[in-house]
Amino acid sequence: MTQYRFVHLSDIHFGQERYGDKPVHEDVRLELLRDCARLCKVYGSANGIIVSGDIAYSGKPEQYKDAGEWLDELAKAVDCPDTAVSVVPGNHDVDVSQISPVCKLVHEKFRMMPLAQLDGLLESIEQDSTNPLLAKLGAYQEF
Repeated sequence: MTQYRFVHLSDIHFGQERYGDKPVHEDVRLELLRDCARLCKVYGSANGIIVSGDIAYSGKPEQYKDAGEWLDELAKAVDCPDTAVSVVPGNHDVDVSQISPVCKLVHEKFRMMPLAQLDGLLESIEQDSTNPLLAKLGAYQEF
């Protein structure tokens, strides 16, 4: 029987600050690297890393740069390829400064629509090269 091992994380919030100038959780992230490396020695290598939301704190490019470097360290610690890291955006991965007036109108329209019609509209917007919903996730998409 094949066994698979994954490291599952969420809410790592790169870019969050404490007292206005120091990153929160650097000590926790360092300890997490140590714990994962120790567990890898006991149980074997991880097949992958899954981060289910909130990689960044406010969706800014520099937050993803720091997160990417840390995730590379984590991949080494658990002896898995850095290509085996999967991420899903969360609400903190949205850069609210990139939400356009058109995007706000689309969100309003979504809230008022019956669910039965929403899927069709989402599919048509997804195919649109000028999709107004994507700019707010620009830094995430680059990441």
